[in-house]
Amino acid sequence: MMSESTSKIYHYRGKEGLKQVTWNSLATKDILRIYEIDLMHAFLDYEFSEKMRLEFGLRKYMKVHQLTNKLKFADYTKIKSHVAQWTVKHIRKNELAIIFEIMIYNDVVCMYEFQRKDVFIVEIHNQRLADMQKQIFDIVWKQAMPMRKLSEFGAAEVIP
Repeated sequence: MMSESTSKIYHYRGKEGLKQVTWNSLATKDILRIYEIDLMHAFLDYEFSEKMRLEFGLRKYMKVHQLTNKLKFADYTKIKSHVAQWTVKHIRKNELAIIFEIMIYNDVVCMYEFQRKDVFIVEIHNQRLADMQKQIFDIVWKQAMPMRKLSEFGAAEVIP
């Protein structure tokens, strides 16, 4: 049985909370798995988003696996090192409608919704929960359609 001290729950609100959990995700030791509604700068200012992408790109050991319902992305960044570590796949909405963003890394499962005025974020630190969520993500990842990168600045589209 897991002791209560090994699990922690943090609650954040608003854009400052989103910035905090984004900074927290820099602690990823291998793969940052994301169920993503939109790119970071859709809910945080572009300057902050580029700073974060630069920080991600500096972590050469880190990979970003993103699942999305989008069919394509236009160029979105100047940070080529981030695009190099980013792999994106499309999952059809009728198979999995991504209506909440979820990040999974290390022992963390972070969930947030930014499309409403009241941005609500929960970050759960629990190794068993994170391990199970990684398995679920990886199952969906295997079924999802790969997206081809069209440029080193992030443009991508579903491979026909």
